[in-house]
Amino acid sequence: MDYELIEPDVQDAYDPAPFLNYARARRTDKQDRDPDVGDVVHFWDMVDARCLAAIVGVVHETFGLSPGYDLMTLAPTPEGRLAWDPRLSVVHDETKTGPGWHWPCGEGQ
Repeated sequence: MDYELIEPDVQDAYDPAPFLNYARARRTDKQDRDPDVGDVVHFWDMVDARCLAAIVGVVHETFGLSPGYDLMTLAPTPEGRLAWDPRLSVVHDETKTGPGWHWPCGEGQ
């Protein structure tokens, strides 16, 4: 199969504004709710003093208290690969003073 390369014209120019508006709206939506199963949060890794991406696997509903979260973090291995690392009963912590998660992603970076 042959392909023809064409030069983009003005109508083909990439405009990031619609994407940025959508992303900002989703960020605002996240600030108004707690994470749910499947949401991506940041996990503060105290060992390496950095944030890791983490997916919420289980939400433990507690009556009158903050919910508990079981996370699966994407942690780098010594070989430079990413591996799933389970983190159980992780607490919410915006201060990054202990192992915890913060939401929405990107806060405090």
